[in-house]
Amino acid sequence: IEGIDHIKIIYCDMQDYKSLYKKIYDDEIDIVYHFAWMGSAGNKRSDYSTQLRNIEYSLDLIKVVHNMGCNRIVFAASIMEYEVHDAIESNSPTLISASLFTISRNSVRKYLSFFGCLVRKP
Repeated sequence: IEGIDHIKIIYCDMQDYKSLYKKIYDDEIDIVYHFAWMGSAGNKRSDYSTQLRNIEYSLDLIKVVHNMGCNRIVFAASIMEYEVHDAIESNSPTLISASLFTISRNSVRKYLSFFGCLVRKP
């Protein structure tokens, strides 16, 4: 992707999202791609501390870029999120494949929709 006109990649550790605005010198941000997530596999999927930090860092990113005028964020998803989202939307009594990982990711997705940043719902 590097070298393509009108695309600028900004690298930032998740814990530094609050200061991301210091790395961006452009007035216009059309879209932000957020693909970072700790503990997406293995035992960390059920680790409260890891998943709560993921939520915190993701919300930091959303707030920062929203304050910079960006209203489009692409947030990667997994099949587990789709299953839980569908179960919630249909008021199903059973949440399929529910996990702390999935609940955390859906929490961020709901926050994105609050800011009107959600590009596409699952």
